[in-house]
Amino acid sequence: LAVVDIPVGYGADLDLVQRELTAVAVAMQSDEAWRSQVLPDEPQVAAESMTPLAVTFRIRVHTVANEQLSVGRELRVRALAALEAAGVAAPSPTAAAVTDETSPP
Repeated sequence: LAVVDIPVGYGADLDLVQRELTAVAVAMQSDEAWRSQVLPDEPQVAAESMTPLAVTFRIRVHTVANEQLSVGRELRVRALAALEAAGVAAPSPTAAAVTDETSPP
């Protein structure tokens, strides 16, 4: 089982993200170069978690034994390229300064 987490910014169209990531996983299943490593089970793509910076989507694709790492790496590259082509922005890192207003400067 290859598991890939892809973070996206909060401004992203989450339905579009899910469609794009599902399309990437399905395309990889039919790709001649990867067909022998990726099983034909329906891939699972869903919003997995939320942090202050991003919504993380998880892609789960069944693989043959011992191929999950190579499949995961390729899936990650394809997913990021597809989201970029669809105009989905990666989450932007932010820094927050926390101050205690009761403390003297």
